[in-house]
Amino acid sequence: MEILNKATFFAGIAASATRSTISYYVKGPTCPSWPLWFQIQRDAIYSVVKRSSYRRVTEESIGSIDFAEIAANNRKNDLVTSEIPPNMGTFARGAIDVTAVPIDTRLFAGTGPAEKGLVGLTENDRRERGPGRRQIGFDLIVPTTLATTESSAFDCQPMDIHEHVILYLHGGAYTLGSAASHRGLTGRLAFQSNLR
Repeated sequence: MEILNKATFFAGIAASATRSTISYYVKGPTCPSWPLWFQIQRDAIYSVVKRSSYRRVTEESIGSIDFAEIAANNRKNDLVTSEIPPNMGTFARGAIDVTAVPIDTRLFAGTGPAEKGLVGLTENDRRERGPGRRQIGFDLIVPTTLATTESSAFDCQPMDIHEHVILYLHGGAYTLGSAASHRGLTGRLAFQSNLR
């Protein structure tokens, strides 16, 4: 039965990869900046998640996931930089220093089957980055209309007390994608909404 389950799982992944590849070349990528490998990976994950609702996820199945390896592969094969069209806006890089924010892996206790993987991923991150400064990078996207009229548009402070801003989190868990890989999308959002 176990072999049949694995065979069914891999056949589903293969079918998903085939559909993704055909769709990529016939219709084009789901997002213009996505390379083929990323679209296949995204569609395969979606397919597994969709099918897993019919099957019980167990401690063993989640415990067998090597989170550190997935994170390392994602960093190695990260998404390409996506540019903001010059007529829509520009950006300024920034970083928030989070060195003083402690990461207590004991807080993951009781989070369920992924607890062991989350602790391992956090510990690997600590070893890779060392005891030095930790930062979370961000892009401040400024639409052209504000970039040419507001001198304070590139400051990381509100331009006035009534300003609305868009906080866009791409959902890559700091292992896949970055502010740079989503600049095209966030540039269009800033341009169309006329917000930073």
